[in-house]
Amino acid sequence: MVELRYGIELDALPHGTTYRTADVIMTFPDDCRVVAAPDLPDSEHDIGGSRFRQHLDRPEAGRTVRTRLVVEVPAGRTELTGSMTCEVDLRRSFGARWRRVPAVAAQKTSFATGVPGHHTGSAVRLFVATDLAGFSRRGPAGSGRAQRGTAEVFDRATGATGIELDDRQVQGDGLFLVFHPAIDERTVLRAFYLELLSALREHNRDLRPETALRHRVGIARGLSERTPLGWDKKAPTAATRLCDCVQARTALEDNPKAPFVLVVSDPLYQDIFGDPDHDPPGTAFTEIAIEDPGKGFSATAWLHVAGE
Repeated sequence: MVELRYGIELDALPHGTTYRTADVIMTFPDDCRVVAAPDLPDSEHDIGGSRFRQHLDRPEAGRTVRTRLVVEVPAGRTELTGSMTCEVDLRRSFGARWRRVPAVAAQKTSFATGVPGHHTGSAVRLFVATDLAGFSRRGPAGSGRAQRGTAEVFDRATGATGIELDDRQVQGDGLFLVFHPAIDERTVLRAFYLELLSALREHNRDLRPETALRHRVGIARGLSERTPLGWDKKAPTAATRLCDCVQARTALEDNPKAPFVLVVSDPLYQDIFGDPDHDPPGTAFTEIAIEDPGKGFSATAWLHVAGE
């Protein structure tokens, strides 16, 4: 994923002339896909594959229009190219009446921007946080087995995606996984989910309930960058908060046969998990509202109980 920011300045107009409408059109290569325009309401934009249109109704002359786009770029691409066109419709006053004025033909502007590589600068990444239930009750020998088992099942799940991780951090009874930018999230997340479910079922098959591995998993996506002390910005924190929320803990307790519960951010659900043909399908999720005033965190998210 690449986050692209652009700005369009609407020229000042002669007295008595105003903008009726303005449309900013962004076109990318066919193998790229516009995923989201986070700052715009749905009524002001249209996304269609590799094409994006932002519509402004009666915009103010001299105004600079700034927008963020999240664009999915194929792995291995080092540069994102595209073109931008601004089409305007004018109107002019004639006494007490306003008339539409034919606008000058819009000009197309080409652009190119680099695609960040591993650990390089700000980029949109996918973050996965995991936590093992009942870790403190296992004792020294049991906790060691649980840690080794956790590493094995999650390494299987990430390996099934065919994508190299940008980072993998061990956090006692859990893991913090970071995928590098510009991946096919739909394919990666489907493979990750299915392999994690299979690996946990296989691992737990001959174990007593108290020794089985049962996890809470939180997934979020967003702009991030690596600092000397870890990952910065909202998405890394969000993945951890989703994993640790009260609803996830309660769902795992209420479903003792489930190997894990999954909590995903609202943007990920809307873009990927909400699809009825995805694994798991959108209908298998429940919308939840997470409020953690002590940590200054609140979010809409979606919860799924795996294997039930």
